[in-house]
Amino acid sequence: ITTDVIEGLQVEVKKYEPRIALDGGKDGYDFYRRIIEDGHKILVKGGIMALEVGHDQANKIKELMICANYKDIQIIKDLALVERVVIGHCSI
Repeated sequence: ITTDVIEGLQVEVKKYEPRIALDGGKDGYDFYRRIIEDGHKILVKGGIMALEVGHDQANKIKELMICANYKDIQIIKDLALVERVVIGHCSI
C-alpha cells in the first residue's frame, strides 16, 4: 500500500494493523524489493520465492524478480481469476 493511501483505509485496517505491515513506501513496493533482494541470502539455488500480491501488482513484482535474477517466474491466479501470487526460483 502506498504511504499516501494509508490514512484513507478502513478504520479496522489502519487501527489494528501495524503501520510497518501496511506502508509500502511511495510506490507501494518497498517491502517487495527488500524481500526479493534478501531472498538470495536465504534461499538455496533453485529455492522458491512465492509472494502474495495485490490485485494490480503481479506484473510489477514479476519485473522486480526478473531484475533480481529469479528464474521461471509465474503469476498464479486465485479462484476469482485475480493475479494473486508471483513465484520465482532463486538462481544464485
